[in-house]
Amino acid sequence: AAGAAALPLEVLERAAREFVDTDGTGMSVAEMGYRTKPFHAIMEKAENGFRKLLDVPDTHEVHFFNGGATLQFSAIPLNLLGGANEGKTANYLMSGHWSEKARNEARMFGKVTEVAVDPKGLYFEIPEGKTWEMDRDGAYFHYTSADTRQGLEIRDFDFSAVPEGMPV
Repeated sequence: AAGAAALPLEVLERAAREFVDTDGTGMSVAEMGYRTKPFHAIMEKAENGFRKLLDVPDTHEVHFFNGGATLQFSAIPLNLLGGANEGKTANYLMSGHWSEKARNEARMFGKVTEVAVDPKGLYFEIPEGKTWEMDRDGAYFHYTSADTRQGLEIRDFDFSAVPEGMPV
């Protein structure tokens, strides 16, 4: 989980009501089969809301996956270390527990350059971007903006430290 987050009471109350009886179906979404009409209606509503919120055109598909950040730790190198980037390095700004997990996952798919490693492994601060040593020809640069385990949050990421054109 991403950590504690306060939700308004009315949101919690609605979630509690609809967990027992989702959209007047007489059952919880947790009880619905993924092939049922009520479940498909929920997925269609979610996709339509997502498309509207982010203005996603009909020419693009929308997929929902479970797994959260940990799944993304695999998806990023799977997508960015192949093809034209085959054999290139991925740069990982080391900021704590979650960046270590991301780096470990990327290592399964290719070479990783660790950036701004804290030799003590404490990660209470990140050095200035101008001091970062990275593979400037790398496929991409990864950073974890909020490492909730250590409490480090990068609010003003120094994008100028990353070579122009390198995906972040």
